[in-house]
Amino acid sequence: MQANLKVRSGAGVIPSAEFLRSSGRSLALLLMVLGSLLSSACSDGNSGSDEPSVGFFMGRGMSGVDYQTETQRGVTGARGRYLYYPGERVTFSIGPILIAENIQAKRYITPPDFQPELQSRLNTGTTVKGITTYGQLERDIAANDRQVGNKAGFLSALDDDQDNDDGIQLGDNTRQQIIDSPFAPLVNFDVDPNTFGSSILNNDEDAPPPVNLSPETALFNDICFPQDRNCNDSVSRGLSGGNSAAGFVSKETEEAYFAMGSGIFLIPEVLTIPAGDTSIWRVNIRLVNLEEHPVAQLQVVPYGGLPICDPVTGIGTPGTIPPPVDEEEEEDPDAPEPEVCVDPEELAIEDTPVVVHSVSPESSSFEFFLEPGTAPGEASIAVNVKLANDYRWYLKNFRIIIK
Repeated sequence: MQANLKVRSGAGVIPSAEFLRSSGRSLALLLMVLGSLLSSACSDGNSGSDEPSVGFFMGRGMSGVDYQTETQRGVTGARGRYLYYPGERVTFSIGPILIAENIQAKRYITPPDFQPELQSRLNTGTTVKGITTYGQLERDIAANDRQVGNKAGFLSALDDDQDNDDGIQLGDNTRQQIIDSPFAPLVNFDVDPNTFGSSILNNDEDAPPPVNLSPETALFNDICFPQDRNCNDSVSRGLSGGNSAAGFVSKETEEAYFAMGSGIFLIPEVLTIPAGDTSIWRVNIRLVNLEEHPVAQLQVVPYGGLPICDPVTGIGTPGTIPPPVDEEEEEDPDAPEPEVCVDPEELAIEDTPVVVHSVSPESSSFEFFLEPGTAPGEASIAVNVKLANDYRWYLKNFRIIIK
C-alpha cells in the first residue's frame, strides 16, 4: 500500500498531508468529517449503550401515533419520534386502528414497512450488473398493494394542517376524537382501493347515513379537524387509498432514503493516483449516527463512462461530476438535456482499468488497484451499501483521477 495512506484501527483511511495536496482536497474537509464523527453521540441516535435508540415514524414524520415495543411504549412526538432498542419489534396504532403490527423497529418506518409479508421482496430487490436496486419495486408496492396504499391515504388525510410537506401533525384533540369514535374499530384497510374512502357502499344510495358510508368516511365525518369549518370533511381532505396515495408513499420513502444516506461517507471520496501505479488502495465506508444500522452488504462495481442513475431520485449519484459544457458553443433551445447518468442496464462495466481486490462488509471497506499501463484519465466505482435492519441500498460514487 502507498505510504501516503495510513490505515488506523477504527478510523478508516486517513489521508496524509501529501495526499490532501495531491487530490486538491483541503484539510478543512477532513476536519469537518472527523468533527461529525466525534459529535455523532450527541445527535438523534444512541447517546450510550444503555439508552434506547431513536426512530422516526414516516420519512417526514407523523406525531400522535401510539407505539409499543417489548420495552418501550408511548405516542410518537415531533418528526414521528419513537424509542426502541435494536432487535425489538414494534406496533403502531391510533387507538383501535392498527397501522403496523409486530414489525422490525428501526431508524425510519415508512409505508412499505407496514406489511411484514412484503419484506422478503424488498430485501431481495432487483440486481443488474452487480448493482441491487429497490426503487421500482418500492414504487410498484405503493401503487398496487392495497393495504399500503389505503393506510398511506388514510394517514395523509389525518394531517391537522393538511400540509404533508412538514410531516403529519395528529393533534391531541383529533387523536382523542378518533379513539372515541364508534367508527374507528370498523376501519378496514384490506379492501378494494376503489371503495376505500367511498361515500357510498354497495351502491346503496337510499340507505340513511351513516349506513351508506364506508367506516373510514364515517370516521372522518365524525371528526372536527382544527383547520376545517365543517366537520363533514372527508371529501375536502381527499380521503382515498390505493394508487392515488402512491405519490405520498414515494415522498415518505425518499425522505427516509436521503436521511439515512446522508450518514454514509466514503473516506476518501476522491483519490488521485499516478499513471502506472499498481498499488492496492483502500476505501472505508464511514457511518455517522447510524450505530444500530451497521454495514450488512457491500457491492463494489468499477465502471467507465456515465454513472448509474440514483435508484430513488433518477439523477446522478453523489460524487458524480456533470459533463463539461463548451461555453463557446451557442446553446440550442431545442436540444435535449445532456445525459448525466444511465440506467443500470447501460452501465459500462467493461470500460474501466479498475480491478477490485477485496470487499469486506465486516470492516466496512474495499480495496482496488489499477491495471498496469493505465493511461491518465478518470475512472469511477459504484459503491452500493446495504445496512443491517434496512431493505434499502444506498448508492455512492467513488472517483479516481489518474495523472
